[in-house]
Amino acid sequence: MMVVVTAFGRRGCLVAATLLLVAAAPAAGQVANGRLQLHFMNVGQGDGALLVSPKGETVLFDDGVRNNCALPESYLEGLGVTSVDYHVASHYHDDHIGCAKAVLGRFPVNKAAFAN
Repeated sequence: MMVVVTAFGRRGCLVAATLLLVAAAPAAGQVANGRLQLHFMNVGQGDGALLVSPKGETVLFDDGVRNNCALPESYLEGLGVTSVDYHVASHYHDDHIGCAKAVLGRFPVNKAAFAN
């Protein structure tokens, strides 16, 4: 399933993802703790974000600069993330999608959203 996000921007994507996840089904092997979690990660230039629903579904917003993918990979691994349920690219600049191939190769994605 591919979701196209237009005219909402990063904040709108975050709100939409939060609403989607509140009633989400549990995801095995994720970092669920019964609470809505929002993590901001240093991805080299700016921040990426990881939203985790109370039931463990994950939304990854942006993923860092190409050739500096160890930062987001180690952060996700440290949280116990094994896959990404939704991936949102706020826009198509290298500092936002440069690590998509590496990160999503290591943490398989189920769904994606992108700005048009």
